[in-house]
Amino acid sequence: MLALASLTLLTCGASIAPPGRAAQVPSVAGARSAGDSLFPHLGNGGYDVGHYDLDLRYDAGRIDATATISASTTGARLREFSLDLKGLTVTSVRVNDEPATWSRVKKPSVGLFKLVVVPATPVSGSFTTVVSYSGTPQPFTDADGSKEGWNATHDGAVAVNEPVGAMTFLPSNNTPRDKATFEVSLTVPSAKKAVSNGELAAVTTHGDGTTTWRWVQSRPQATYLTLIAIGRFAQVTGSVKLTGGRSVPSWSFHDPTGTDPRHARKRIGPITRALEAQLGPYPGGSTGLVMDEVPYGIGYALETQDRSFFPGWIDPSTLIHEIAHQWFGNLVTPTDWSDVWLNEGPATWFEAKLNHDLYGGLTPRQKFRYEWSQLSDGARWRTPVAGFTDPKRMFGWQVYTRGAIALEALRTKLGANTFRRLLRTWLRRNAGSHASTADFIALAEQVSGRELSGFLNRWLYGTARPAWPKTISPAPTPRLVGAPKVGRTLTARPGKWEKGIKRTLAWLRDGTVIRGATGKRYHLVRADAGHRIAVRITAKKSGFAPVHRTSRAVRVTSRP
Repeated sequence: MLALASLTLLTCGASIAPPGRAAQVPSVAGARSAGDSLFPHLGNGGYDVGHYDLDLRYDAGRIDATATISASTTGARLREFSLDLKGLTVTSVRVNDEPATWSRVKKPSVGLFKLVVVPATPVSGSFTTVVSYSGTPQPFTDADGSKEGWNATHDGAVAVNEPVGAMTFLPSNNTPRDKATFEVSLTVPSAKKAVSNGELAAVTTHGDGTTTWRWVQSRPQATYLTLIAIGRFAQVTGSVKLTGGRSVPSWSFHDPTGTDPRHARKRIGPITRALEAQLGPYPGGSTGLVMDEVPYGIGYALETQDRSFFPGWIDPSTLIHEIAHQWFGNLVTPTDWSDVWLNEGPATWFEAKLNHDLYGGLTPRQKFRYEWSQLSDGARWRTPVAGFTDPKRMFGWQVYTRGAIALEALRTKLGANTFRRLLRTWLRRNAGSHASTADFIALAEQVSGRELSGFLNRWLYGTARPAWPKTISPAPTPRLVGAPKVGRTLTARPGKWEKGIKRTLAWLRDGTVIRGATGKRYHLVRADAGHRIAVRITAKKSGFAPVHRTSRAVRVTSRP
């Protein structure tokens, strides 16, 4: 607990209710931390935010803003609660339409920036807080020296906020554990455009030479995934067709004095559809991108929800990576920032997967097993994938590449089908919420039906290079012998497998298992006419990952 003598404490606003009144209604002070292991002063407790409504006016670097925060208590009624807000001047706070007392508590050396609110009446259940504030926002410098939050550009500003930057312009419960919907209205000089997440609901030009851009995010979103970009952008509006005929609107913005990212825009559809084939439906209601330079500031791309941010030229690998984050990180958010590999590991793995599928690059097995084989010394393995304690390591090699290597090792152990089912189940069960590494391990065991805690603990928490899991090799592709005509018999020739393998067969009609057809021979019946028949072999060996091989399918004709 921090001593008050070591803090800067500023108090203003309405007077605090008399002690006698508070004693009549039992209440508590909400926690000033969400309990994150890397950022212990990040987030707050005692309430859950459902919606943010931000009305922000920008001009020449300065903002005047009002944030309306709809929340609900999660336990006892609150006589006090806190929000994260760095800098800026708060001019008023109202809770349930009554003036409230507020104070500012800060200790920059540990990343502590709190707006502490004492409502006139303790709150219970749903309550609304309205904060009015103004000033010139300043960026936040991370432990690794990079800048995030609100950053000035040559013609406006960009706010990208992983992990804590949202507090530079928005009073909020700034933790990935508390997702909410957003409505953001940005009033800027009419020569500029203003971008945020979700869908563009309205653009309104006023007589004073300003224009308001209203963006609505109707899906749950963590504060670190919020985006604000203001500048003299070129705007490209369209739609992207997704799997199954669904289309989503697309809004993209870029600095017209730089490169037009037209090639990246054209790739959004194919990349998104390829990911849908692997992971299920695209989780957003819109898509697009924002590309802008931030002088001396942001040199990284970020998966801001719906439309990712890029600081310059967009290469295909980075685009794949950021779109993959719309599932891993945006749809399912990490519970703790030491779980951030759950974002970056899958995004890095799918970066390799789609580079291979779409552009002919190395397979994930070729890429990540090679990475594993080349790093035999211990230095790279000393920092674990999950559970590390130094925030400087948050965006290091172990989170991205080692996280992806661990996933490829898991895929090798489980087999491709079980691995894919695990990832799809992970996304479906945790959609719109957050989850942890422990949750991932438990689900992997449940989906596979295997004990995996020892294996995954070595790969995710270990500080030495684990052994690569064993696989069955070689794995030949079976052949079909016989005429594919009704009334004839097809015979499966499985090929030569290593000793100790237990094989099972399943005959398939148009990819669907034919019930009861498990022998080496299959007699073609009238129901097979016009359909494609194949055989699938599943090979198992104790201590090894199962292997599946399917023959080339043949189309069945009726007897002439």
